[in-house]
Amino acid sequence: MKKYLFLTALIFFVPCTTSAQLDIPYYKQTGPSCTQSQILMAIKYFYPDKQITLEDLDKRTGRQPNQWTWFSQAMPVLAEERLNAYYYSLTPYQKLTPEFINKYYGDDGPLINSVTNWESIRN
Repeated sequence: MKKYLFLTALIFFVPCTTSAQLDIPYYKQTGPSCTQSQILMAIKYFYPDKQITLEDLDKRTGRQPNQWTWFSQAMPVLAEERLNAYYYSLTPYQKLTPEFINKYYGDDGPLINSVTNWESIRN
């Protein structure tokens, strides 16, 4: 009887959650520029009139042609744009090296290393 009452109480007193769909503009990535596309979508959502391009974001994140960027390189750009962004990762950023990537990502390590601009990450 007590279990039944407890479950009934939960059903009646737990507030219903609602979700909203945000109208975030979509910007297709060109090449390995998913981080820059994500930054652009966030900036254009909050500042729709701001004039910014993927090329601008390449420069601001240190992305080189045909290379990827780590999402941690996006954080300074988001902060410069006065967006309250948080970055959580299980990757120990302070230990990031090509050798670590090879060990951590296994067979994918060499590919990740080949498209990573290590100099911009260390700066």
